[in-house]
Amino acid sequence: MTAQSKRKRPGAAASTPPRLTLNLWPDVGRALGLGRNSTFKAAKAGQIPVLKIGNRLLVPKEALAKLLDK
Repeated sequence: MTAQSKRKRPGAAASTPPRLTLNLWPDVGRALGLGRNSTFKAAKAGQIPVLKIGNRLLVPKEALAKLLDK
């Protein structure tokens, strides 16, 4: 392959799907104005909806939007 054949076409954008989740900390916690410990306590208490995947705690964007609309 030549260097020229590796280049993308002009105007071609990389198609990455939009993220459907946010990281609990720092993304959601800071957006809510919470500190780290308060964020994790709220998630543990069920006040912030969380998906646990492995060791990661993720918040679905739709669930966060519903939480903020209350």
